[in-house]
Amino acid sequence: MLNNDTVVDRSFLNYLLEVAEADASIGITGPKAYFYEPANLIQAAGSRINMWAGHAFSIGCREIDVGQCEIKQEVDYIFGCCLLVKKEVFQKVGLFDESYFCYWEDADYCTRAKKAGYKIVYSPKAKLWHKNPVKQKMLDKTPSTGRSSGLPFYFRARNSFYFMRKNATRLQYSSFLVYIFVWYFWYMTMICLVYHRDFNRFIGLYRGTKDGLLQSEASARFYIGH
Repeated sequence: MLNNDTVVDRSFLNYLLEVAEADASIGITGPKAYFYEPANLIQAAGSRINMWAGHAFSIGCREIDVGQCEIKQEVDYIFGCCLLVKKEVFQKVGLFDESYFCYWEDADYCTRAKKAGYKIVYSPKAKLWHKNPVKQKMLDKTPSTGRSSGLPFYFRARNSFYFMRKNATRLQYSSFLVYIFVWYFWYMTMICLVYHRDFNRFIGLYRGTKDGLLQSEASARFYIGH
């Protein structure tokens, strides 16, 4: 699986296959992903999930590549712009959960594969560059319409609840709720209103948190329809 807003190294598929075929238990592998500009800025070198906080993060994200992410290793999930998935994984686990629409769907699929007994492995020699037009809006301070600026904040918030409800233990989900409402929601509120100075982003965050908590789709159509 490969996003259409990527540019790949000439040998990246060979490196992915080399890793995938080295161990029958490896179900999914993925490359080192860079931002398109600057070309040496890492976007993801594999990714991790803190199940107690419901926090997913990419290893090495926004670090200049100076060789710090050159070790092949098992990770929690592969960043969704490119995953090499073995056919047997699809046959055993099924397809991606379309309910996510965007954000967290890659973490969810890899988590399901891990529960089915497969390893998720990062392949450092395989490289691609991701133009990343939508997810950059989380950092982009350029004003935009209510829907486009709020979309990533809505789906990241809503889908974190959905992911945790599906995959976390009761104790982990309870810890996640404490983390969200004691710290994360207020921190992101400051990001939206102070850093971005964009009320539409805050509305996206608020609606996503509300829909996630109440298991609602009330605001999803507003953003999907954009």
